[in-house]
Amino acid sequence: MPICFRFFQLTPLNAASASSECQKSSATLLRIPNLDTILYIAQYLKSVNVGDDVSIDGTDIVVKYDWKYSDGSDVTYMKWAPGEPSSILCFWCEERCLALQNEIPFGVIYFEGMNNMKCGDSRPYICQLHIYS
Repeated sequence: MPICFRFFQLTPLNAASASSECQKSSATLLRIPNLDTILYIAQYLKSVNVGDDVSIDGTDIVVKYDWKYSDGSDVTYMKWAPGEPSSILCFWCEERCLALQNEIPFGVIYFEGMNNMKCGDSRPYICQLHIYS
């Protein structure tokens, strides 16, 4: 099934607002089902020089470390960025929403792994729309 992606860089939103904006177009925040998808999106994000982490669909707000999509289904593919999820070492941290990590140590532009981030922080986001024929 074909998927169309739309990137919102100039209007960063927190995770809940970004998800709502996607739903207005019958879309969801980006879901990463496999390595091919994360590498495809990473290549695009590197080419447009985003400069920030990018929100994607996924939260563990209900049960910590039990990642779910916004519709309640299980997140089935996880590829953490190096050193993530860092909140495992920080029991009081509230990093409960997924993002594609912009850079890894030494300033390397990355986007090829996930990071758990604070849900209330505004950041660019990507919506995905399944195209049915």
